[in-house]
Amino acid sequence: MDSGISVTAVTTPALFTGPPEAPAQVVRVRICRDRPAGPPHVTVHGADHTRAPWTLDSPRLNRFALSEPLARPGRALGAGEIVLPDAGTPDGLRELVTALGRHGVTATPTRPAGPRWGDLAADSSLPDFRIALGGPAANAFTAAVPAAADPAYAQAVREHARVWFPARAPLRALWSPGCDLTGVRDLPVLVHTGSPAELARAVGAAGRLEAAGQPAEVAAREAPYVQRTVGILVRGTPGFAVDTAGRLRSTLMRSCTGRPSEERMAPPRCTAPDGSSFRLQHWTHVFEHALVAGEGGWRELDLPHRGREFNKPLTAVTGAPAPGPQPGARSLLGVEPPDRVLVESVKRAGAGGLEGGPDGGLAVRLRETHGRAVEPEVRAFGRAAGPTAEADLLDRPRGAFGAGIRGAATTTLLLPTPSGMPLREGEREPQQPVFSRYWLRNTGTAPLGNAPYTLTCDGIPCTATVTLASHGGAGGPVALEVRAPDGWHTSWTRRAVDLAPGGHERIPLSVVPAPGAGPGEHLVRILATTPAGCPRTCCR
Repeated sequence: MDSGISVTAVTTPALFTGPPEAPAQVVRVRICRDRPAGPPHVTVHGADHTRAPWTLDSPRLNRFALSEPLARPGRALGAGEIVLPDAGTPDGLRELVTALGRHGVTATPTRPAGPRWGDLAADSSLPDFRIALGGPAANAFTAAVPAAADPAYAQAVREHARVWFPARAPLRALWSPGCDLTGVRDLPVLVHTGSPAELARAVGAAGRLEAAGQPAEVAAREAPYVQRTVGILVRGTPGFAVDTAGRLRSTLMRSCTGRPSEERMAPPRCTAPDGSSFRLQHWTHVFEHALVAGEGGWRELDLPHRGREFNKPLTAVTGAPAPGPQPGARSLLGVEPPDRVLVESVKRAGAGGLEGGPDGGLAVRLRETHGRAVEPEVRAFGRAAGPTAEADLLDRPRGAFGAGIRGAATTTLLLPTPSGMPLREGEREPQQPVFSRYWLRNTGTAPLGNAPYTLTCDGIPCTATVTLASHGGAGGPVALEVRAPDGWHTSWTRRAVDLAPGGHERIPLSVVPAPGAGPGEHLVRILATTPAGCPRTCCR
């Protein structure tokens, strides 16, 4: 692009009438007044969202970077698909996924004949490598990989338990808008015929995915990996994306105005002061960025701590010096090693910080940042803290702390040091949270449950069945209310149900649309108010 020209916006015209296979875009540019005369030259890079609508732009807290979560010879690894055997779940799969996650690698298990990861027609992200578990007799994908490669690789699989197969082309040439990379040679594949737990131990010990007896071709097709890190520290939680050329992109403002984001399911409706939805973010935003770079990976640059310090700098309060027994300079609270453990929060011990014991101790939440186990030492007021207890997320003691922190894990320690934070009456919120097993087995809260209550509605728009279920020890009277659009009629609008713990109730519901209602989506809300006062909403 010419110097003196900056792009201010790239949009698709609403009244475009050209062919859909070649949609037009409007590029708005700003031309400096002192630019030399002559026609402007603008080259637009990036994907056309009308051809590739699924783009991954995620919010980022503290920092984002181009770095090395995990490595294999000559290449960095960041996201992997684990192709399981044709039948059964191999022992040690959980340990393998956990070991990869601790090093910052996203791992998704799939089946050879089932839905796969790597097709942008069905997903918004791509893996950059694969792991095939099991030999050719147990895994159809494992059998297909050597069949599509040089015969030397098939011999290597017979002689070694772990072999890398190169991709058919470099990753930068394969990652493109709308691509489908589910083929056997589309990405580098690590064939592992041994136990997944064995591979997990190797990852945890070395931080690398290596193989023995590797043919020379495996690294020849890849661009040489330079062990350097380029990162951006952020303040203000922007969005981010990294393209195949290594460009770090930051999106300052994004909002969603389509359903269901613009609909508030549980009344009353809450808005910003100007009456707009919170999702439109009509308030003042401040964004700040800082560029960091250096040799090695993100651990060597200590990006977790540097990002936290940039985003949440220490607030210093100055005061007049006064005589006293304490030294003029000391550490009130510290943790060793400082480059491996991050102090997430410090508060009065007790359930949610609301109810403390008679000693008024401190609850300190620590997080390991490098993905490797560590034994931290907490120091309070310049000396090692006394005997500490480990606690759960509600600050309930679980026993003495002495086993250290696992890689990428978070733990809460209870220190006997007086907190100096008095508990004052009236600070308890009138509406307390209802704790649920939301993430248990990754099933979510509906429709299978694992929350205190589940409310579902199934059926065609005119005839449906409302199902109310309680889970665990939840139970008691639940008030149901149906809210239909103006002019619509339902067979009932209010219903009281007395649920036994672990019980459920099915209630038929008929809906009659309003005369002249047009085609499209019309929301019929079903609101359930539980004994805890926590409303749950289902929409049809």
